[in-house]
Amino acid sequence: MESYIVSFITILILLAFYKLFEKLLPLNKAKYKTDKTIKELRKKYLKFDLIQIAVFTFLTVTGVYLLIKFFSYLIELRLSLLSDVIIIVKPGLDKLFLISILSGMLLSVMSVIVFSKQQLKKDWEEYLAYTNLKYKINYVRLSKYTLKSFAVITGILIIFFTDWYSSFGKNEIKINGLSTIGVKTYKYSDILKVKDIDKLIAPNGNIVEDPHYIIEFSDGENWNSRDNGFANDRKDGEIIDLVMNRTELEPIELEFDNE
Repeated sequence: MESYIVSFITILILLAFYKLFEKLLPLNKAKYKTDKTIKELRKKYLKFDLIQIAVFTFLTVTGVYLLIKFFSYLIELRLSLLSDVIIIVKPGLDKLFLISILSGMLLSVMSVIVFSKQQLKKDWEEYLAYTNLKYKINYVRLSKYTLKSFAVITGILIIFFTDWYSSFGKNEIKINGLSTIGVKTYKYSDILKVKDIDKLIAPNGNIVEDPHYIIEFSDGENWNSRDNGFANDRKDGEIIDLVMNRTELEPIELEFDNE
């Protein structure tokens, strides 16, 4: 039932956005116009639309694969410069896939635009007019705004994810979380307590079995295995074992983290 409600709300939001775009980006104020009917233009450019989709799909799939390799190499190169490392948590495949697919789609869209402009030549402006007619708004202008916003968001995520890691060494702990700016370095003596948590309360109020660890430092900051760990209880446990070997603390077992 919840999925149907979410789907219904999503459709309403999309319709509301479309109505907003109709007001802000009306078709009659579009730069590119044509006297031909939408039926004529659709017949003329149907094959080209299919070619565009095929080119975009091929470039995106290929690009994602190559970008995952590239970002993996970039992260490995950067983290190889760190010293005093026993265990290091680095961006997982899910994060690499996210920034790779966003980057791949962005590069593919830009490539398809260049490809289309070269292929259509004198028909390029007519094709842009056809695109506006097809969506019944100034779609060309909307696409420019969307592409710029998409590029900014993608760039921010790339910076965050490629710069994210947690390093546990012989003498120091270095934390560079997604929500922090810069690296924070701690001695093992800076650790106040270690919590072994069994459950958490989900945003919908449900109690979820989710074993995780929290390391609290003397400056009030903490390392949470859910956010900055391996998302694997066994591997995160190895980090806690290392911390136990470097301190005289024992994990505090709690059902919930109530603090």
